[in-house]
Amino acid sequence: MRLFHVMLILLAFLVYGCKDENNNINNINNINNDGGTDDLDDIDNTDADADGGIDADADADVEPPECVPGLTECSDCVDNDGNGLIDGFDPTCVSPDDRSEGDFTTEIPGDGTNTDWLDCWFDGNSGGGDDGCRVHICCMLTDCPVELQAHYVPEECATDLTTDCVDNCLEYVVPGCDCFGCCSICVGSECHDIFIGTPVNFPDCTLERFDDPQYCAPCTLNENCANPCDPQNCELCPGMTVDDLPPECNQTSTCGEGIQECNLSTECPAMYYCAVGCCLAYVQ
Repeated sequence: MRLFHVMLILLAFLVYGCKDENNNINNINNINNDGGTDDLDDIDNTDADADGGIDADADADVEPPECVPGLTECSDCVDNDGNGLIDGFDPTCVSPDDRSEGDFTTEIPGDGTNTDWLDCWFDGNSGGGDDGCRVHICCMLTDCPVELQAHYVPEECATDLTTDCVDNCLEYVVPGCDCFGCCSICVGSECHDIFIGTPVNFPDCTLERFDDPQYCAPCTLNENCANPCDPQNCELCPGMTVDDLPPECNQTSTCGEGIQECNLSTECPAMYYCAVGCCLAYVQ
């Protein structure tokens, strides 16, 4: 009789132990699958869209991305010039390293010093030694000032642009610009193609004067090394917001094929930032 009681006690212990072990495993799986909750009733294991998979919980809290401040005015998450546009959405910012949000200079030491022969405007330095670019400014200007016409040979504009220049520069070009700083700058839905890539030549060109050719030189984007924007195709140009796009865009912008749309740089992959609503690579 005593032996029978002992066997019953051992059997109960084994059953309880197995149940407790299974509960521990289920708790671990709950934490891994739903972010820490162990209430299975909170998980909506349904396939409402009939795509063969379990849908996410529609009531789950999703933290929106936050702007992470950088060290420059064009990456600090602040509207430094008070025009309602921040960092990569401000047309005066050409990269996250640009130190000046509010004028067309970058204030990067050694940058923006070219006058006639131009290199890549978006690589943060002057000189074509690292990008293979050397194109005369008069190739883009609508009316080239006499003082900039030295060594200008119109027939050489096409041959001066090399494959190396395009390969080394184009991926960094902000939507609406060419490799050398001719950009479609907008205030609202009014846009003008002006040259911002040589602030030394046109020091009085500002966003407030973007429509005045006396201060901001009209230009034509170099079509062989450009990242043009098309508002009619719901693409933002520098200075535009989704409110400035045509009504059929439904306040939604698009980017080129294979390019990720964004509102913040934190939405972009590593080594990319958000420029005019598109994730764009930048020179490190």
